[in-house]
Amino acid sequence: MYPEIFSFFYPQVVEDEIFAHLNELTRKANLDREEVAMVMDVIFEPMNLVTGNQLSEYVAVSEEYVYDLADAPFGACALSLRGSIVKLCS
Repeated sequence: MYPEIFSFFYPQVVEDEIFAHLNELTRKANLDREEVAMVMDVIFEPMNLVTGNQLSEYVAVSEEYVYDLADAPFGACALSLRGSIVKLCS
């Protein structure tokens, strides 16, 4: 990944899902919570979080275009960034 060239964004729901399944993740990865936290820090450090508040006005629109409603936060994330990437990165 090239965070110095490209900006990466992810919706809050990604972190929520990881933490909801943290016990399973640590068990399957054969890591303790601190090790998983370190790995997650490395993965998410170059990315920008888009909070649920930032997505709220776009979720309904996104739901109209996705087959699986679980994908709506990702569509809402893309919609929320339209025209505002400079604001989020600065």
